[in-house]
Amino acid sequence: MTLAKMMRIDQQQIKLTIQIFQGTFPARFKGFYFVNQAWYFTLAWNVARPFMKEKLASRIHLYGSDLEGLHTAISTSTLPTDLGGDAEVCQPSEILDLLQK
Repeated sequence: MTLAKMMRIDQQQIKLTIQIFQGTFPARFKGFYFVNQAWYFTLAWNVARPFMKEKLASRIHLYGSDLEGLHTAISTSTLPTDLGGDAEVCQPSEILDLLQK
């Protein structure tokens, strides 16, 4: 999403989207980890966070370029080398092949 599109979203739309997501999404996540996110993503997070339930908000983590912080949350043995880990970088085609089997 571009910054121009984000600037056209008002608080009511953000609140409604979060309420729909929290109340109807049929999955449970232990955490969302964002690395090297754009500055406007962090800005959007700061706007959206007050509308979220604390349980969900506490599971969303923004690390920016702080890979050491990411390494405290996720073992380097499971992270790809481009994020400072020891695991191989997965290619999308490999994942698609596994899913099609």
